[in-house]
Amino acid sequence: MNKNNGLDVISEELPQVLKSGDLQINLVKQQAYFQGKLLQLPYLSYQLLKELMTSWPQTKNQDELIQGIWDKVQVQNSTLNQRVKLLRQSLQEQGCDPACIALVRGIGYRFLHEVVSINDEKPPHNAIKTAHNKGWRIIAVFAVLFSLVHYFFQWESFLSSENNRNLSSKSHQKKTSIAVVPFISSSYASTENNYLGNSFSSEILSSLADVSALQVKGHDRFSRQKLTELNTNEIGKQLNVEHVIRGNIAEIDEGFNIDIQLFATSTNKILWAKNYHVSNTELYFLKTDIAREIKTFLLPRDLQELRYKADPNLVNPKAYDFYLRAMDYHVRNTRKDNLSAQMLVKNAYELSPSCLDIISGYAAILNSGIRLGSINNTFIDQAMNLSNKAVELYPNVSAGYVELANSHMLQENDIKALRLFNKALSLSPDNVDGLAGLAKIQIKKHKLKQALENVELLKVLNPSSTRSLILSGEVYLSLDLYTQAKQNYRAVIQVEPDNIDALIALAKISARQHDFVVANNYYQQAKNFSPHSVKPFYLLMEILFTQKEYQQVINKVEANRKLYEKSIYSENIDEIYSLSLLLVDPVKNELAIKDKIHDYQQMVTAQKQTENNFLYLLRLLSAIGETNEVTTWKNIERKVISDRQIMVI
Repeated sequence: MNKNNGLDVISEELPQVLKSGDLQINLVKQQAYFQGKLLQLPYLSYQLLKELMTSWPQTKNQDELIQGIWDKVQVQNSTLNQRVKLLRQSLQEQGCDPACIALVRGIGYRFLHEVVSINDEKPPHNAIKTAHNKGWRIIAVFAVLFSLVHYFFQWESFLSSENNRNLSSKSHQKKTSIAVVPFISSSYASTENNYLGNSFSSEILSSLADVSALQVKGHDRFSRQKLTELNTNEIGKQLNVEHVIRGNIAEIDEGFNIDIQLFATSTNKILWAKNYHVSNTELYFLKTDIAREIKTFLLPRDLQELRYKADPNLVNPKAYDFYLRAMDYHVRNTRKDNLSAQMLVKNAYELSPSCLDIISGYAAILNSGIRLGSINNTFIDQAMNLSNKAVELYPNVSAGYVELANSHMLQENDIKALRLFNKALSLSPDNVDGLAGLAKIQIKKHKLKQALENVELLKVLNPSSTRSLILSGEVYLSLDLYTQAKQNYRAVIQVEPDNIDALIALAKISARQHDFVVANNYYQQAKNFSPHSVKPFYLLMEILFTQKEYQQVINKVEANRKLYEKSIYSENIDEIYSLSLLLVDPVKNELAIKDKIHDYQQMVTAQKQTENNFLYLLRLLSAIGETNEVTTWKNIERKVISDRQIMVI
């Protein structure tokens, strides 16, 4: 068996099936059989059996087995011994003699019985000669046929239209599409495990997303309930996918029972199904095992190998349970739920500090807390340290780069964030978090055409998610297309009534249109959904400033400084506060206002056009009676917006 980039490649010279009595393994299908029946073996157990049968009659020492099964992952000898024990148990439970896996003391392990290849039987010499002559005649016939077919296709190609000749390589590499419906969770011991179905199905979806030849389509927390109520055909139409995975997970004594089915959306028929019974320790690794088996079924010729993201010794089963609970809170996207997620993922990290999912999940939860207005000034350093650790331990996985980019973006370090998002997307082109982050930076830099292209790709990859609607709304806001922006944000609110980003955006649009009653209504909703958060407070300061309620801004900022001073919104709030101090008495502060006007004119001229710079500039000019300048800069603002619209068109 040849090794190529860590993938097992079956060459024509080597056997494709190995047999020992009633036991055999198919090296192409990567499956084992006993007495003709498929053996239910975890991936690592199959790999161990394959290594031993392939090496017969030699003995494999422990280092060789660890290298062959786990590759570069650092694994202790005790882990290998435990895997041997599990393989023997699996074989015995399914009627196969476990003694075939023999210990050679002081050396390692070997397969005890004779192993032969089904393709090893050599024909007699005269049969070889006859076959040789026949072979040449067959080859000659095929050569002629090949020439004719080749000529035919060349002629067809010549006659084909210009469109067909210019088809991109992407269209020729159409990916197999698949979605994972949230699992139904139940427990024989407890009813407090609703998080299991949602979080574990998301884990499977994440593992499938690592398969390059699959287009994995996700969903958000509100659409997931709706999906469970639809039949498979309806899900296929809504998400535009060919396959859907359904399942249920039940917690039982010292483990879990998982039933999973793969459906064809065109027929509603089950294509593949399997039951898994795993221990608490094995649950973390099951998501990768399931992804491997589904990949093998849907893409039998695909050679990409999915590897575990952590050494089995590095994942504490209790830590993984904390992690699953934390991620269920994380997707709710409110300050209160974020605090719960932080507590749980911190516990997970303390138990398993080297597990990629837990490291990157912890960083994601901290970044989300910062966005929601956390006042803990250590969060950003913690998030960056965690992300750097993920990148260092797992340099070929996109998760660490995405969260490190998000941390830089929160600190306005867009150049580093852009580089890291691009690195993440080079490793995983369909990473929705990476695409969303990249689009956000492009919107901020007014690269709106590129941003819309990424938003369209997000719609394909995550059709039932509201993220693409939020980003499209941000593009429309940059173009001053308020009607279209409001349509997007209202569509979000229809499915996610507590979406803070949509509520805040609708409040801002209403304030800009001087509909302050509606603006304050949206603010109140955002505050109710995320109390004690700085983000709604910052929104309130913007609304009051737009209303010219400068004294209210001053009073509220001075009364709530402790609430916001350690958040990422502190500079923005302080800017509104300092402007309000000037504008509350423009006659007294005229000279200082003129200095500020000069600063904002320089920023706008240098194309540092934040969403509020024109607003602040025009407000300052108006306050000291510079009506001609107000007209001039309004025209400049219109020209800037017009140029953006032309670039997008």
